[in-house]
Amino acid sequence: MWIDNDRLNATNVPNWGELAESFRRMREYCTESGTKLIPEHSSAYASFQHWNSISLDHLTWSSVYPRLRAHKSARDQLLLKLQQSDAVISFLQMSCNILILRRGIHDLPNEVLAKIFEEGYSPDWEGSKFVDTVFHVCGRFRQIALRMPHLWSTLRSYQTVEGLSHFVHRSKQCSLTINVKNRDVILQSFLPFIIAHVERWVRFRCEYPLSAADNECILSILGRQLYLPNLTSLSNLSSSPFQSNWIMPRLLHYLGQAQPNFLPVTSLVSCALHLREQMHSSNPDYGLEDVLAFLDDNKCPKHLTLTLKTIIPGYSWGGRSNGKHAYLPHLTQLSIHWDGGCYINDDFGRFIRNLHLPDLRELSLEFSAIDPDGLFDFIADPTEDIAEVMFPVTNHFPALHTLKFVADPYFLFSPSSVTSTANDPEDLLEVVLKRNPTLKDLYVEASGLCCPSYRWNDFELPRLRTIHFKYCDRIRRQLVDWILDRSNELETLKVEGCRGLSESYLRGLKDRMEDRLDYTSSFYQCT
Repeated sequence: MWIDNDRLNATNVPNWGELAESFRRMREYCTESGTKLIPEHSSAYASFQHWNSISLDHLTWSSVYPRLRAHKSARDQLLLKLQQSDAVISFLQMSCNILILRRGIHDLPNEVLAKIFEEGYSPDWEGSKFVDTVFHVCGRFRQIALRMPHLWSTLRSYQTVEGLSHFVHRSKQCSLTINVKNRDVILQSFLPFIIAHVERWVRFRCEYPLSAADNECILSILGRQLYLPNLTSLSNLSSSPFQSNWIMPRLLHYLGQAQPNFLPVTSLVSCALHLREQMHSSNPDYGLEDVLAFLDDNKCPKHLTLTLKTIIPGYSWGGRSNGKHAYLPHLTQLSIHWDGGCYINDDFGRFIRNLHLPDLRELSLEFSAIDPDGLFDFIADPTEDIAEVMFPVTNHFPALHTLKFVADPYFLFSPSSVTSTANDPEDLLEVVLKRNPTLKDLYVEASGLCCPSYRWNDFELPRLRTIHFKYCDRIRRQLVDWILDRSNELETLKVEGCRGLSESYLRGLKDRMEDRLDYTSSFYQCT
């Protein structure tokens, strides 16, 4: 046919140069790769070798098209073989991983395995199960675990008396951690057993609410006077103040509810108090003045956390005067968490004013919502007073270096006229920057924080080193520019997901600040 004589050449192919280059690369690659194939695989690629003896201008339709179809068919077959190989490789790799792990563990010295067990164990509720798992793997693991007494030093309330006996025996004379958890356990058998070993207790945890029957049981057994010479850490989030009669000369860390006579110690280094909802009643049994009295009796804490779940009265029923103060010279970290609402009133403001912390370095304020369905209740909270309450005067916290402010989106923080002596109200951020001249590091994560900087009067900023704005949707470029123009020593500005700052503005700011700016755009950008 005439088409068989229509050979490819430079006169009848417009892009002859590109075709010639493609032909050259094909021949070169086929020749080069053919030499690398092992014998059992080279036969499948034998058809590639004939291209070495063919010239480009000898090709016609009858010689090109059949080869095209043949090579496509060969490629499809190779893809099937490749999929088969991948499946086999996946299985063999998984098998090798298991076998090499077994061989590797088998070859490990006992001392190394013991170190692994030590790293895997922790005295918390879940970590203490580690020894149970290790003990039942194999005889070698069992023998190593039995030679490590501290792995058996955590006693949990769901264990049987027989299991507790095994743990105590295997723990030798190690200090004991006691974990009480409401998991359909029988405390009547657990509590009498652990009482016999009180001199070895170093940690005691009751971190979950107990039933009324369990409360009665725990009070009857643990509510009497106990001498605990080695107890250093106590957590009690139940409503039972069973520890009120305990003698704990070495207690350093406490987590639990604040209630009458709940902790007769003065040696704490860290303390986390939950101000419970039962205080919010017509006849409260514990108030903020009682908290001040407790803190004033403990001069050593370095870390203090307060969790508020309701409005807390200033003093208990029948109460005291409003003149109680607490002076904590060693406290360096204070965290206040409003759980479910902005529980701020005049009593809490007085509490903050009467709390003297000359060496406080880090302050954390957090607002979280329990139930998002209560959105309107949260917005109605008087959050505009938070600035006046927490920062009543300049240098109320004279050594403050770091401030962390975090709030769920359900909270709105509007400018307040309470803090201003002029006609214009002041917002939280403005008050923070004005009244904390020692501030170095600022972290703000609050989409409901309003900061209309166009109303700010000119004032001297603290010598900030780092600023981190996260999800602050109401912050605008005017505020950022205002701060940057007055912060010559700023080392790092981090902006993360702030929808009020456009991508174009942040790119321009990056050109201006270079490595000092770290930003992540939000999904939605304002222009």
